[in-house]
Amino acid sequence: MKPRIIVDMDNTMYPSKFAQACHDLYGVPTSRDVELLKWEWHKDYGLTDDQFYAAVNMVHASQEDYDPFPGAVEALADWKGRGLHITIATHRRPEQTNFTPLLQWLWDNRVEYDAIYMGLHGKEALFGPGAIVIDDRPSTIEAAVRANCDLVVTLAHPYVKKTVEDFFPFSRMGENWDEIRKIVNIHLEEENSWKDGLA
Repeated sequence: MKPRIIVDMDNTMYPSKFAQACHDLYGVPTSRDVELLKWEWHKDYGLTDDQFYAAVNMVHASQEDYDPFPGAVEALADWKGRGLHITIATHRRPEQTNFTPLLQWLWDNRVEYDAIYMGLHGKEALFGPGAIVIDDRPSTIEAAVRANCDLVVTLAHPYVKKTVEDFFPFSRMGENWDEIRKIVNIHLEEENSWKDGLA
């Protein structure tokens, strides 16, 4: 069975700028820095979850306006070249039925992948031994560790650092995608050495 990598989209493959969308919709005086400090930061501004997800949907509808994080596309191409199975796994709400912007973004940015999972819940069904998970949601990181995924990695956003520290060494952080790629590749090399030793 191919090793598999499960990769999130928002604030993992690209900076999603949900705070800017909340500002545009509701006049919230906020910035990208605020978005990165706390997971449910929108509640501090009196926004409901429904209001926040309306802003998220707005970002998703204009996916083409966002560039990938430097190194993200190259990392997936590297892993695809090594024979890994790559799933893009991203939360999407039931009312969001137009997936064309996401698919177009993946195409335009030449993102290499094997499968896409889109849904509000259920990403955890993909987890388990043999999986490497790259995600920024604290509860998803915890779920991946508890599902005995081989490795869980995230960009070092401030809102996720406590979760990573709580589950270290099963979860790791990279300051950028070059570091994430290095962490994953070291893990893959160690796994291959271990398997070679058993042969």
